[in-house]
Amino acid sequence: MIGSMASDGDAKRGDDVHVVVLAAGRSSRMGFPKALAEIAGELALARVLRLARAQRLPVRVVLGFHADAIRARVPLDDDDVVVNPAPERGQSSSLRVGAAALPEGSALALWPVDHAHVAEATLLRLLAEFRARAPGVALVVPSHAGRRGHPLLGDDAVRREFAALRDDEPGHVVLRRDPKRVLHVAVDDPAVVADFDAPGDVAGVTPPPQSPA
Repeated sequence: MIGSMASDGDAKRGDDVHVVVLAAGRSSRMGFPKALAEIAGELALARVLRLARAQRLPVRVVLGFHADAIRARVPLDDDDVVVNPAPERGQSSSLRVGAAALPEGSALALWPVDHAHVAEATLLRLLAEFRARAPGVALVVPSHAGRRGHPLLGDDAVRREFAALRDDEPGHVVLRRDPKRVLHVAVDDPAVVADFDAPGDVAGVTPPPQSPA
């Protein structure tokens, strides 16, 4: 429940969270698209979609490299997909495209697909913290063992800053712009900081099963 000190604008933003899933990368070290990695019998992207939709959160998936292969394995409506026309420019280009695709006034939950193994309880905790945030707090960021992780949540002003990123600006420049507006939430979930870039990086994350012939 949103605290009584939150403004109407804070309440509106807190209730209008859109999930932006970054899944446009080349996945060269992985050897297959990270979105199609398997986690406990479920494809990584499918897991993120399931958890987000269980909370009735709209989702935008940013695709680039391997877009056809991903869409062949994970059902996605056209309205769910944003295509990065130049994914070779790096993750900031995908973040910019995804943030810019959301409606004005939206908050965003930024969820790289290589953090798809984050626990459902962690997502619920972060949403609750974001919706109950104090005035002046614009970003809610999970941390584990003193390290910052994902998914992070930001209000509409943060969304606009992400949408204005240059290719040579990493996303963390937005977090560092004003530390006073960032709420760090310590969670007992190592997945928030343990992304998978190569097979074996994270226990339980495996190559996708072969498609039927």
